Amino acid sequence: KGHALKAEALLNEMIELSETGKIKFYPNTYCFNSVIDSWSKSGTEGAAERAERLLHRMQKIYESGKHDVKPDTISLTGVIHAWTKSNDKSAPERAEAIFWRSLQLHRSENDDIIFD
Repeated sequence: KGHALKAEALLNEMIELSETGKIKFYPNTYCFNSVIDSWSKSGTEGAAERAERLLHRMQKIYESGKHDVKPDTISLTGVIHAWTKSNDKSAPERAEAIFWRSLQLHRSENDDIIFD
């Protein structure tokens, strides 16, 4: 869990520094996917929720116009993996919902994913 927490803290710091103009780099899809992957491999309680929250955050950032932060198949499969390792009673349904959203990614011509 420690590594995932540190990775997410670093991502948050990068976002803050970028938004305040202290750095010119804004974290991209790869950065977010790395943190989602860290959560999916951590196996700790709440990891799947954290991974899914990052996925939703990516979507909001993408919709705000930052197109380098676009959820992709790797983002979705990382969250599905996190849910498959979760002991949460709703984990199967949550993983299935993300799976169906991943199909949207492949079926849409412009690869946009919309989360409810």
